Amino acid sequence: LPVDRKRYMLSDSSCKCIITSDEEFGQILDDESKNIRQVTEEDIFGTQNLAEPDDLCIASLEDIAYIIYTSGSTGQPKGVEISQKAISEHIYEISKQYGITSEDRFLQFSNFSFDPSIEQIFSTLTNGATLFLADDDLLHSDLIIEYLINQKITFFDTAPKFAESIFTDLFSNRQLSSQLSLKTLIVGGE
Repeated sequence: LPVDRKRYMLSDSSCKCIITSDEEFGQILDDESKNIRQVTEEDIFGTQNLAEPDDLCIASLEDIAYIIYTSGSTGQPKGVEISQKAISEHIYEISKQYGITSEDRFLQFSNFSFDPSIEQIFSTLTNGATLFLADDDLLHSDLIIEYLINQKITFFDTAPKFAESIFTDLFSNRQLSSQLSLKTLIVGGE
């Protein structure tokens, strides 16, 4: 995303804290965002204690879980607030509908800036399943088929055009398709 768009979203959302790299934080920081707290990977995975017990807050179901920004028909992104209740109920229903268990292996394929990533991440983790994060190399069909087989992925969620490019040839090859552990293919969006 362009820096101006990121700055707009930070301002529009009244963001108080951002999880980002030092490089990214330096690019988006301006006078309006100087009071935003930065959290880095080191903060999350390191030994630093981010919050003392008195600093922790408990979210209610009515609280906002996240804000997703649409492209906006006016050219300005439009923030849509998603409540804790809405995302909790959605994850619960998706988990039940798809029958996700702790034995499942889900390939998280959507970009983090798109809504499907929330479903992919949290439906996996709340059920104790294993989440695999896709990298850019997997955007090539030959590599992703090998990855799906080798990692024994059971859930895969992707866009229709990408699914078509992968599975049209794959399903015509019985020997190769029989090696898949895939139990659920979710195709949507675009």
